Amino acid sequence: RPVLKELYTYPDDKKTEIVKKHIDKVAVDLGITKTVTETVNGVETLVTYKLLWSPFNYGPETKTELHTYNGAPIDENYYIEQCKKSIGMRFAWGDTEEPAYFNKNEYANSAIAKEYDWYSTSTDLDRRDLKAKDDIVQLNWPKGWYIPTAQDYQLLADNVTITYTKDNDGRTWFCLTGKNGNSIMIPATLYLDNKPNKETTTSYTEVYLQSATIGTQSNEPKQYALRMNTSGTKTVVGTAGRATGLMCRPVKYVKVE
Repeated sequence: RPVLKELYTYPDDKKTEIVKKHIDKVAVDLGITKTVTETVNGVETLVTYKLLWSPFNYGPETKTELHTYNGAPIDENYYIEQCKKSIGMRFAWGDTEEPAYFNKNEYANSAIAKEYDWYSTSTDLDRRDLKAKDDIVQLNWPKGWYIPTAQDYQLLADNVTITYTKDNDGRTWFCLTGKNGNSIMIPATLYLDNKPNKETTTSYTEVYLQSATIGTQSNEPKQYALRMNTSGTKTVVGTAGRATGLMCRPVKYVKVE
């Protein structure tokens, strides 16, 4: 009895839903916590939160092909593993979608740049974070997830060790291992400005991850970012350009009961 195998491409919006459905289950606990004072039932109380990390960069579902045969259920575990290997999405600071290319002058004249004082070098902006409406992660991922702040990245840098490896395609991967032994993998990549979706992966040995925090240095408006390289450096710097676009690794705080 002959059969026919037909190939169906899974729609992008359905792939996005897979990420949303699984992200809380696959979030990585690197053993990073913070304790803050909160008012609980009218009493000042110390409350501890653990900082969870996404196992993949924001936007991997747009870069990974996923198929079904004859409408059969897809292998969602396989898809999640593919997401972990994706570089994800690159976007400018405050942008809520990935542009076709990055242009400094166009960004400087944009509404988002004016809202966050693109031309100001005042030091009072050094710890100023994106609002929820301008955070692409808060807009599109489940409740609680957001673009890390400079302080979140500092906690990461202070509490992990860094090693690196290369995969079969020659791409460099940074492995950040927490004190509890859990780890996340960060892909290194160098994008080519002003060209859509163009990147080089085989020889690049450094990566910057976008933060939600504005920084100012050298009289130019910058953002803070986490910088890592194959020399073992992992530090929060205030020299990443807001207009030229960076990748992002989302985070979420969860109260420790």
